Amino acid sequence: MRWNVAFVLFMICFSVSAFDVNTVLADVPVVNGILVWTKSSDNHTILNITLTHHNYFSGHYVNWVKVNVGGTINQLDLSEPQPDSTFTVQYDLGLVSGTPTVQAMVNCNTHGSSAWSETVTVPEFSVVSALFLLITLASVVLIAQKKNRIR
Repeated sequence: MRWNVAFVLFMICFSVSAFDVNTVLADVPVVNGILVWTKSSDNHTILNITLTHHNYFSGHYVNWVKVNVGGTINQLDLSEPQPDSTFTVQYDLGLVSGTPTVQAMVNCNTHGSSAWSETVTVPEFSVVSALFLLITLASVVLIAQKKNRIR
């Protein structure tokens, strides 16, 4: 009889401990966003990838960033330690033609990788170029309308 009571108590304790799962929050870094801009000196498209990685210290840091540009994945190796918990990494795409999509993933050397970031489409024209083109087109239209009124 005692053996049955002990066995039942053991099974109850085992069952309770098996289903008493606590969530472990690993310090996996996060990609906050990707800002696309064009360098005026050489027209290279640059990605500013903003990352957050809390509780960094020597021995626990972001060791690489992977960038997926239209299906081609490149890895940037980072040196330790990062200056702050939120920081920006620059990636030079070079001269871009078309409108490729871009995603980023980061890795903590202790806790592993983040998920891929949201997809960002790289514009064929920089914002400054597109604005200049829009202003030029608007000027041409206004000049043409003014010439038609004079006739």
